[in-house]
Amino acid sequence: MNQSAKITILGAGAIGCTMAARLKLAGCTSVSIIARGENYQVLSEQGIYLQDLTGEHHIIPDRVVSHASALEPQDVILLPPNLMP
Repeated sequence: MNQSAKITILGAGAIGCTMAARLKLAGCTSVSIIARGENYQVLSEQGIYLQDLTGEHHIIPDRVVSHASALEPQDVILLPPNLMP
């Protein structure tokens, strides 16, 4: 995937946050998350903490928004599988 692509993840649950963290760790330069409620507040203030076999990581998404209209056009929109019917 193009590392400069504008990527948005719809949903800030465990899967969405893991996807965002992995993309940032892989070098993607524009990762946004659409979040609501408490998840929006926590991500905006604290970012994402991810622990894996390589250690602990603190990732700050490039943008955290509560509605898609707050974003400019995106190249990729990812829907975590738990959002699918």
